[in-house]
Amino acid sequence: GTFFTVAGVILLSWNRQGISTIVKSALLFATGAAVIRGINQTVGKFGLNFMPNPFMAGFISFIVAFFSAILWYRFRNGHLPLPYRLHRKGVLLFTLIGVGIGIAVWCMYGALALGQVVVVAPIVGAYPMFALLTAVIFKQESVTRRIVMGVFIVVGGGVLISIGSAY
Repeated sequence: GTFFTVAGVILLSWNRQGISTIVKSALLFATGAAVIRGINQTVGKFGLNFMPNPFMAGFISFIVAFFSAILWYRFRNGHLPLPYRLHRKGVLLFTLIGVGIGIAVWCMYGALALGQVVVVAPIVGAYPMFALLTAVIFKQESVTRRIVMGVFIVVGGGVLISIGSAY
């Protein structure tokens, strides 16, 4: 499963000149994000055993993420973001996306409260399929056969990993 996931990521990022430095950085970032996401679901399930409240689990996740983002912004820019520098359209889109992500996180923790991580993780890990569909619907990217194959290989690798960890 891990081999297929890595192969899918390589397929998605490879071009004729090889993998550029920025793509290597992006792959490292994506790998780190995947590790954090996997740990998040496992720790979330552990926490739900003590307090089976998906809403509270999502709330805590968002509070930690919010303060982490603020601290990171302060660290990188030397100051905090000020309200008068924010664009109204950006705030609206940020709010809409936040509501959507909030619902998704609440659903994920609800599923983790009812089921096992090895069942929930592949469902959550199928998000590249939805990203691909969204790209097609909104015509924001050109979707090639290579991209479709890469997404299917990555998602399939995640499913294989989850199936293997169930036994």
